[in-house]
Amino acid sequence: MTDLNDTIALLSKDVHMSGPAKHFGWGYAILTVASIIIVASLTIVASMGNWLAFRPDYMQIISDPDLGLTIALKQLLPLLITLLILLDLRGAIYPEQTPSGWRFMVGLLPLLTLPVLFIMALSHADSHQWADMISGGSLLRCVIFIPSLALLILAAQITALSHTAPQYPAWLGCRAGLIAGAMATVIYAFYCTEDSPAFFGLWYAFGITVTAGIGAVSGRIFLRW
Repeated sequence: MTDLNDTIALLSKDVHMSGPAKHFGWGYAILTVASIIIVASLTIVASMGNWLAFRPDYMQIISDPDLGLTIALKQLLPLLITLLILLDLRGAIYPEQTPSGWRFMVGLLPLLTLPVLFIMALSHADSHQWADMISGGSLLRCVIFIPSLALLILAAQITALSHTAPQYPAWLGCRAGLIAGAMATVIYAFYCTEDSPAFFGLWYAFGITVTAGIGAVSGRIFLRW
């Protein structure tokens, strides 16, 4: 019995929880927050160089009693996506933990609210106005900037998540993509002058969804173990 105990002790003496796994929460938070700060800083630099104009009337319009709530939704809904997906994230990073399908669906509700706002806006307008409402004046910039700003935030999360062992890596990558796209949307909204839900309800949702797709592909490639 003593020999068996000695053998077990010898085999297990080097077994311990690795640093990345043990401190995953802090590592993930630091990398993600740092990437968001970097992206926000880059947009400020871009605005100083006249490459991206910060919305000058942001504070005025956000406090407007008629338009304030609509404008606030441009950032509140993406922030809510981030919060709800974060609450569901830990259950998806290790194989012994089963990710909650209903929590993931709850996290998608704010994203699904955006196209609902789009449909409601069109339903209250004449059909001949639809094309202008949807295209706005910055369609191309919106669909390019949101996924582009999200890439660094997504890369930071994938780097942190590479130290985990998810049972469904594509779905974990999708969650990271949703968070990255949502936070990129929050940043971009400071520069977006399109206030019609017919515009941001469609194209913000599109940008976040594209980033979620990129995240799913990234998860399948980089998070497999």
